[in-house]
Amino acid sequence: DAIDLAVEFGLLGGDVLEVLDAEFRALGVGRERIFGTDQVRSEGFDRLVVDQHRQRRNPPVMTLLDAPERLSVLHATVPDMAVPDRDFDGIVEIAASLFDAPIALVTLIDREWQWFKAAVGTTESRASSEESFCVQVAAEADASLVVLDASTDPRFMRRSRVVGPPFLRFYAGAPIMLDGQAVGTVCV
Repeated sequence: DAIDLAVEFGLLGGDVLEVLDAEFRALGVGRERIFGTDQVRSEGFDRLVVDQHRQRRNPPVMTLLDAPERLSVLHATVPDMAVPDRDFDGIVEIAASLFDAPIALVTLIDREWQWFKAAVGTTESRASSEESFCVQVAAEADASLVVLDASTDPRFMRRSRVVGPPFLRFYAGAPIMLDGQAVGTVCV
C-alpha cells in the first residue's frame, strides 16, 4: 500500500505524517480505521508505522544499526560522536583529491545518526543513519561500495539527498572496522 511504499523509500517522516493526518481528516477517516484502534492508542502512530515498516525495509541495515556489540565498540572508542576529529582531516583531503570529489567524509554510524568526524565539501556534521549510503557499506563490512549514479540505483534513487540537495550521484565508500565491527566509513 501507499504507506508501505512511503516508508520503504524513506518518504514517511514527521511532515508526511502530518499531511496524511490532514488527508485522513478531509476524507473523514481516522487513523484508527486504517491501523486499528488498539494499535493507535497503545503506541504513538509515528512510532508504530516506522517500527513496523523499518524492519521490512532492509534487514541487514536494521540488524547493523541495532547491533549491541557494534554500538558498544563504537561508544567505548568514541564517547562523543558530535565532536569532529582533526586527526582524520588528511584522510578526507586525500580521498577528495584522489577521486576529484566535491565531498569526502570519515563517518561513524550510531543508532540514529551518521556522524561526520572529518569532512571536505560540506558544513553538515551528521545525517540520518537510515538515509545514509554509508550504512549499506557497513552492513556488508567485507566490501567497498561504488555507486556510479545514485539517481538510477534502486537502493538510493528515492533518498532525500539524491532527489534533493545536494543531489548526490556518485558514491564510493569503504568500511572502518574496529574490533571486528563496522563502525563507519571513509567515503566520497
